[in-house]
Amino acid sequence: MLTRARELLPHLDLARIGARLVADGWDHVVLLADSRAEGGRWAIRFARRADVTQSQELEEGVLERLAPALPGLLPVSLYSGTGWRAYPALRGRPVTEADLQEGPVAGEIGALLAVLHGTPVDGGPVGAWEERVRSLVDGARRDVLPAVPGGDALGDRWLALLATDGIWPQRLTLTHGDLCPEHLLVAPRAGRTRLAGVLDWADTCAADPAVDLAGLARLVSPATLGRLLASYAAVSSTPVAEVLRMATMATLWAELAGVRTIAFGSQHDRSDLVRLGLDQLAAAAARPAGTGAVGAVTG
Repeated sequence: MLTRARELLPHLDLARIGARLVADGWDHVVLLADSRAEGGRWAIRFARRADVTQSQELEEGVLERLAPALPGLLPVSLYSGTGWRAYPALRGRPVTEADLQEGPVAGEIGALLAVLHGTPVDGGPVGAWEERVRSLVDGARRDVLPAVPGGDALGDRWLALLATDGIWPQRLTLTHGDLCPEHLLVAPRAGRTRLAGVLDWADTCAADPAVDLAGLARLVSPATLGRLLASYAAVSSTPVAEVLRMATMATLWAELAGVRTIAFGSQHDRSDLVRLGLDQLAAAAARPAGTGAVGAVTG
């Protein structure tokens, strides 16, 4: 990877000492290396497959559009080509639940989401989104949940949720698409932990804004997610009813992550990912119905 990066970016004179692979994801791999010509550390991201490169132009456009409102937080490319992009590396570590429980980080993520979801985008009709979600749930109930202990009850729970009045968004918004803790970087500044960067925008699209809460909903407590949502509501002037709807749908999307993992593993012959997805769904089925951030938000 370093050899390829040096071929693509000879003017950076990337150093071999200290160069390391820092991300090995489903769609991309990322190399960090120091530049002896332009100074600083650079991230060079390579697409794993040809189909991944098709979303790169959309991703670059979204990042350029958001950069003025989110200065210093985005991996805006300075160099790019088919299947690769390079940008000054964002420094920090993945956010933890403790970071969200105290200090300004929860408020900063809430402000980030307010900017993202408030960016005008032609998301198409909400009805098409509803049809897509129902199709995903129906397919999972038919093809996946029979292999999951407690899967029938989980599927019934999903159907009941989708039949709830007011559960669908009024409009689709611009979303990150994969806003999990690994993609939210924090770093110390002026003696406090602050939001320092937001990585991996490859899945950005127009969707239900609740999608951007799913990654956190899987890994933090309802109370912590509720705190973040309260900050989001305050910054964006989002009505309480919409915040509650987002909290409810975030739980669904967090559970459906197992379905996505299985689908990807099956498509790319990754039995380890299929097993992981089944474990995720079994864990979701074992949780009591109704657990989520709704109570924390109302409280």
